[in-house]
Amino acid sequence: MSDNYDKIVQDNIRRLYGNLPIDLSENLPGEEVGEQFHFDAFGEKCVLSPLKSFKEFPDSISHVAASAMPTNKLLGPHVTEIRKAKQSIVRTFNGEKGPSEAGGDFSFTLYPLPKIALCYIFYEADDDFSASVRCLYSNNANQFMPASGLADVGEYTSKQILKLIDH
Repeated sequence: MSDNYDKIVQDNIRRLYGNLPIDLSENLPGEEVGEQFHFDAFGEKCVLSPLKSFKEFPDSISHVAASAMPTNKLLGPHVTEIRKAKQSIVRTFNGEKGPSEAGGDFSFTLYPLPKIALCYIFYEADDDFSASVRCLYSNNANQFMPASGLADVGEYTSKQILKLIDH
């Protein structure tokens, strides 16, 4: 049943945001830059962005180590294998490629729970740095689950990614 629900949610998101009007930026009091809209609010430049770091959520400070460390510690050494298996991983989590502004060497967005998206950003090893991973959450994830639960979602999703690359 949840599989059908996921399909409905993803279809609704695609219908809402997949075919934005060509002149949308002309009708908004802002400027379209890539997949973002920049505008002035309260005397400052603002950006509409759907992703944020776990530590940016209220009441998350006591859970930051539990959220950030497992992601990089678990997945960092496996970036090459994850890149090879990314299509399978994305398909398993009803995900999609990461937003263009995510950066990194590659990225994808996964949906471990129906209303919570996790964007994984991967940096491959080079001569100066070891491989690393960053995980960003959907901007409104804390509306569906407390910070302690969100930390667990990040850890369990990372562990599931490892299981998927082992097959």
